[in-house]
Amino acid sequence: MLNRLIPVLGLAVASLLPAGLVSAQDPTKGLNPEPSLNGKAADEANATKDLTKVQGTWVAEGRDPRTGKVIGRVVKYIKGNKEMVVTEGPGGQVVEAHRVDFEVGRLGAVRLFTYYNGEVTDGPQKGQKMPPYTYIYRVDDKAFTEVMGMLVGQERQTPSARQYRRVDDLEEKRNERQGAKGAKEETPRKEEK
Repeated sequence: MLNRLIPVLGLAVASLLPAGLVSAQDPTKGLNPEPSLNGKAADEANATKDLTKVQGTWVAEGRDPRTGKVIGRVVKYIKGNKEMVVTEGPGGQVVEAHRVDFEVGRLGAVRLFTYYNGEVTDGPQKGQKMPPYTYIYRVDDKAFTEVMGMLVGQERQTPSARQYRRVDDLEEKRNERQGAKGAKEETPRKEEK
């Protein structure tokens, strides 16, 4: 199914690298794909490894550029080939949430994340179906980075990137407890007479 959903890449892999990593004299300088990237079988084997790497809870915080204060966050929960994404406001309230099925794949040195069967589960567009979509991503033990709007057919979309950090279960529970404690402390107490 992934092969049907992946648009043909219309970009050079070098354009994904930070400026300065690729020189005009040697366009391969700084581009060191994994040595096992050698054809369809290798791409499929690496995609299987990547599926294992993306499992878990990932958080991206939105911050006010002036104050640095957190003004919301996006939490990505991935288990198997299912993903739930929850967008929270500054007080932790759910602004939007959706669920999708997904597959990860590779075309050479480019990782692709394709979701389908998506539905908005919370927020103003609750119940709305989401069309399939593919984006470029990178994952390691600590970070999940997604880059959207870079593939053929996405030219009208402004490219965007978001980086998530991995959250372990204990940290997530601690954050939930602190959020609940903070909410209680912010509630004004009635004075007894």
